[in-house]
Amino acid sequence: MSARRKGMGFPDGAHSMRPCDAWGGSRVGARLMSECAIEFAEVVISLCRPDPIEKEAFDSRSFLPHMVDMITETTDSTTEQDRTFSTMQREIAVAAREQGGEADDNFRLRYAVRRAEEANMPEGLIERARRQGVGEVAGPTYEEVIFEGYGPDGIAVLVEAITDDVRRTSHELEELFEAHGGNIGDDGCVEWQFERRGVVRVDTRHVDDEDQFMLEVIEMGGDELRGPILRDRDDGRVPTYRIFCDSTDVRQLDRAMERAGYPVHTASTMFEPTQRVELSPEQARRFLSFFEKITDHEDVQGAYANWSVA
Repeated sequence: MSARRKGMGFPDGAHSMRPCDAWGGSRVGARLMSECAIEFAEVVISLCRPDPIEKEAFDSRSFLPHMVDMITETTDSTTEQDRTFSTMQREIAVAAREQGGEADDNFRLRYAVRRAEEANMPEGLIERARRQGVGEVAGPTYEEVIFEGYGPDGIAVLVEAITDDVRRTSHELEELFEAHGGNIGDDGCVEWQFERRGVVRVDTRHVDDEDQFMLEVIEMGGDELRGPILRDRDDGRVPTYRIFCDSTDVRQLDRAMERAGYPVHTASTMFEPTQRVELSPEQARRFLSFFEKITDHEDVQGAYANWSVA
């Protein structure tokens, strides 16, 4: 088994922290939005963000009850919050270490702090993580790594992690894969089935004409518009567009959106599969049970899989 040290694909400190576009949220315990259930299962699952589940391309209504049963199981909220905060602290620390501790000048840090604030992470923890990253306070030395492997039914899985002990994290993830009939493989064994893309999320309440907005998106460097998808925010459920672009253009697109007066919720990169494996509802339930264990791991920042529902 091997783990690849992660080279950042984002320019100027941007990062793939929020790669989610089928599932994202405050880990797997996030709420399911029934309005979007018909659009579920678009393959990329991401966590460690305070956003609710996103769903797209879900074409089996009969699968929804099974999903609701599985992902709404109760968990200890304090433990869940502690894990989420720990994961966010690592991202803030690494972002500050790589590109400096000033959020205005550090694209990655700016969105990491914003997500932490939206998750109600105490300001003191945020500041300590930032200072740890720039070396002002002592703390662990974190590494970014990518694990590749296969989950149940041969589904390709990419896992992004930030860890202070690569060997420990490798061992723990290997055990989780093997316990569910999967395995972690060598570097490159599944990454060829994915492409990295940039994604910027914009509040659609500021979009009056979708056709005109799409033309503006193209002029700004975007190449695809998806949505809207509902997100739970402090001011209620907010419809959000996702604008996709080349992974190297995401910071440019983020700035262009802000200049044009469209408030950006998050900007990041993600891995999107180039091909998908169709699963039956029962296979999907089994895969999601496995994926919940992976995404609950404290070191895991993002995870992706090439599945859809038949």
